[in-house]
Amino acid sequence: IDRSSPPSSFGFPSDEARRARPLLFPESNPAGPARANRVRSETMLRFFAITTILLTCADHWTTWLCLKDPVDGWNVSEANPVADGLFHLAGLSGGLMIDSLVTLGAVAFVLTTSVFDRSIKVGLLAVITCATGYAVANNVDAIQRMGLSPWPGLA
Repeated sequence: IDRSSPPSSFGFPSDEARRARPLLFPESNPAGPARANRVRSETMLRFFAITTILLTCADHWTTWLCLKDPVDGWNVSEANPVADGLFHLAGLSGGLMIDSLVTLGAVAFVLTTSVFDRSIKVGLLAVITCATGYAVANNVDAIQRMGLSPWPGLA
């Protein structure tokens, strides 16, 4: 018996054999967790980018419904001072269009830039998604309280 060689694997595959076949649990692969985290963060980045765009569309639609025509007994105004100033400068529809273009440009920049780490991008888009979701919920509440229909042509 040669005592200088490593002990036998007692029927288990050798290290070379284990590396040659796919692993059942990716965590046991040193490159697995890093790749899994990268895939997860890329998925989250896309999710938040898409939800930011969809919620921005919903926000603009509900903002337009709330502000396009005065409703008797209600004094409705834009809560965001930057958007309010934009609406005064370019009108409601023009301001919403400019805001849409700026939002699309910002999302495209965040998705494509290498200035920020992916985790920063995900966090930024998550905050924007949450803030825009809050604005949509607020606008929908205002629409319901004022008795407006979200689809004016169908009411």
